[in-house]
Amino acid sequence: EEYATKQLAALAALDASADDQARALVLLARALARQGKLADAELRARRAVAIAKGSPKLGVEARFALIDVLLSQWRDDAVRSELEKVDAVLKGGGDPMALESARAEWVRARLFKRANRFDLALPIYEHAIDAALRAEGPQSRLAIDIGLSLARGLREMGQVDASKRQLAAALAMMRAVAG
Repeated sequence: EEYATKQLAALAALDASADDQARALVLLARALARQGKLADAELRARRAVAIAKGSPKLGVEARFALIDVLLSQWRDDAVRSELEKVDAVLKGGGDPMALESARAEWVRARLFKRANRFDLALPIYEHAIDAALRAEGPQSRLAIDIGLSLARGLREMGQVDASKRQLAAALAMMRAVAG
């Protein structure tokens, strides 16, 4: 958090581009969220969204930072609203955003899981993993994160064997990434 705050101050002093400032705000929002400072994280993420208006891909990245904060706050209606905005950008074409599409699917799966609709969440999780693998290849960090999330969900639903299989697959990808 401290480093990111200093980076923002330096970027402002250097009259850095809006994109650079938005990226720094996204990093700061994520750091604050990891520290449990969710209100501050939300403010930084919202500021990043506002600054990134000229760059659709960066705007989506900023919205995902905001969505992660909102998920941590259990504000699912706000998550859905932000996800609709992400979907609108993704459907708008232009710059290919396959990884961002996979991430949007992951958010959707988590929302279904929270609504106790794991029957709907499961195929979306699987689709999100496949999309991440297509976008990043067999060592996709996003696919690993989604797989770990799916394994937790399966365990919570009492599907221990399926959870173990999913966890094993995610761990195998992690080992491949680590070399």
